[in-house]
Amino acid sequence: MTGLLEAALTAVQKVRAASAHVKGTTKTLQNTSQQLDGLVRSLTLVRAETGLQTASVARQLSAVIDIGGELHAYFDRLHQRQEPGTTTRQFFHALKSGDDDDKELARITNRMDAARSELILCIEVAQVGLIGNVTAGFRVLSQTLAEVNTNVRDLLGRDLFIADVVRDRPVDSGEFLVDLKQLVQASV
Repeated sequence: MTGLLEAALTAVQKVRAASAHVKGTTKTLQNTSQQLDGLVRSLTLVRAETGLQTASVARQLSAVIDIGGELHAYFDRLHQRQEPGTTTRQFFHALKSGDDDDKELARITNRMDAARSELILCIEVAQVGLIGNVTAGFRVLSQTLAEVNTNVRDLLGRDLFIADVVRDRPVDSGEFLVDLKQLVQASV
């Protein structure tokens, strides 16, 4: 998981570096920068909170890495066309294809935003602090849940699903007893 997180953060850094070499700013380019800021917040949160490092989060990290590579390649191509010494023909092609470039950037950025949204969903439904099994019952470690939920809320502005389910329950020695049926019903 650590390798995936570092690879995802590195992909974002490479995209930022490549986009910095592109001349001009469009609304789509500015939007991409804002989305990358949000993505970095999400990735930093997952890196800091091991309870959020689940299999579904790992799958989303792979998607982020793939799309980050595509976005990096896009900016590299765009930068090469803007390099000094390009022929007049290439210059006019770059001017003509500006709208197409912006559409391609919007398409890739939309995919990155969707991957981030899915990552946030995976974070929200992580079963942080949940221990036990079906036979013995499940318990939620309230202190663990509270700490992670505070960080999630601070960085993403949302609560973990499990925090909503156990909210306002009496605490028994730092744990909540959770009825599996209630969890299932609350998710519907």
